[in-house]
Amino acid sequence: MSWFKKNQYITLLFGFCVIFTIVSVVANNGNTSYKEIRVHDGDTLISLADRYRGEMADHEWIAKVKNENNLIDDTIYAGHTLIVPEHDNFKVPKIGVEVASDKK
Repeated sequence: MSWFKKNQYITLLFGFCVIFTIVSVVANNGNTSYKEIRVHDGDTLISLADRYRGEMADHEWIAKVKNENNLIDDTIYAGHTLIVPEHDNFKVPKIGVEVASDKK
């Protein structure tokens, strides 16, 4: 017990490290899987991020795509395939038009 009293700062630092590690593990609430997609005319990394990023931030998703596909810049070409991260909380975008109404 006297060691803890003499080394309060080290004990406190260790405690913060343990708490930070636990929070980081708990906060990572989705597993990242990868899928292969084909780039179509008009696609950009930003438009693809809007479709496939899930809860991930745009810049983080784009960085992962660039790293996974060895892209030097943000240029992508129609007809090429990309390997993109896809989270388990990914939602397939709805195709069509939704009209606001009072009905539930």
